[in-house]
This record gives sequence, C-alpha cells and structure tokens, in this order.
Amino acid sequence: MKLKQWYGVRSLVFDPDNEFYEERTVIVLANSKDGALTKVAKHTNEYCKSVGLEDCLYSEVFKLVDKDIGDLTEVYSCMRYSDFTPKQYVNKFLATGDEVNLE
Repeated sequence: MKLKQWYGVRSLVFDPDNEFYEERTVIVLANSKDGALTKVAKHTNEYCKSVGLEDCLYSEVFKLVDKDIGDLTEVYSCMRYSDFTPKQYVNKFLATGDEVNLE
C-alpha cells in the first residue's frame, strides 16, 4: 500500500447571491494526486451545499514537499510562464481590483 502524502488542493466555487468566485485551498492527506482530488471533490460539494454556493468543478493539486506540516508550510504553488513584468502579472492574475474581502 502506498504511503499517504500531503497535498494542497485549490478549488473554485461560486456565490450566486453575491456574484463572486471563491478560490479555496485545503490540505489533504491522500495516497495519490487522484485520491486527493476525489477527497476534495466530495468535501467541496458538501461545503457548497452547506453554505449555498455552486461548485465550479475545477481543482488544481500541489504535492507538498515539506514532510512536517506546521507554521509556514507551503500548501499551494502555481507556476506559469509569462512575459509580463511583476506589476503587470500582479494586476492581471492577483490584484485585479475585483477581490472581495469578507473580514
């Protein structure tokens, strides 16, 4: 039997009442990447039902490199090639001005 490993899984859900998307990242202990996706799909579906959101059926998996999960453990990473400057990249993908902060 394959040993379980930690994965960070980012999923996308939609709030139809407030018309915004939420990117959620959770950590999962699973035997494989596919196992992590299956576990998160079930969890995301239950989460959406409990709070009235729609599951967008989109997830990305990141295998954690750290063996000990704790303070400052990287739980998700997305790498992409781009010709953008750092400021252009942030404005295009991260700080678009459409973010919702529900503090």
